[in-house]
Amino acid sequence: MISHRFYLGASVAFGFAAHANAQPVPFACPKAGVVAEFGLGKIQYTGASPSDPTMCNRLNYKNEPDSRVFNFYPPEDSSNATIKSNLTELFSGRKASVTFDYTSPTRYLSHETWKILRREQITIGGKPVDTVVFDREALYEGRNSNHFHFVQWFDPKSGIWVKNESNVLGGQSNGMPPSYQVRSITGP
Repeated sequence: MISHRFYLGASVAFGFAAHANAQPVPFACPKAGVVAEFGLGKIQYTGASPSDPTMCNRLNYKNEPDSRVFNFYPPEDSSNATIKSNLTELFSGRKASVTFDYTSPTRYLSHETWKILRREQITIGGKPVDTVVFDREALYEGRNSNHFHFVQWFDPKSGIWVKNESNVLGGQSNGMPPSYQVRSITGP
């Protein structure tokens, strides 16, 4: 079986020098059979798409098939390539921050800025988990022109975004993803 675990920071492996101060962050979709328990319920991962190692497949809280680009963004044809190229640059360490536009499947346009803040160990299910902490700012256009700020913890070992802290910088909190921390991660 071919492993889809790779370093988006493979710039080192291919001889490119990293121009940012960030160390590369390994990314792979959660393995098939991994289950993450959130406050809203459980998500069961079914592995990466065979044609795209950044497209993570899962069964959502309602046990329905679902996918996420970088295990984060709901896929949207007009945005997928932009998300992949920018987050690949960030995870590789070649860029210290990235900014791009994302159109959600519900047609909301947001201007997204991401950067890596630090590495930090947190506790999940009574076990220490080494994470990479990201800063994300999202400015939405349209009828709700909301401006949100997020601090997000990513577990490179499991491929899961394990914690999120959300803040409203402008507009209303309607539609803002709530703060959370994964309760447990089980499986292969």
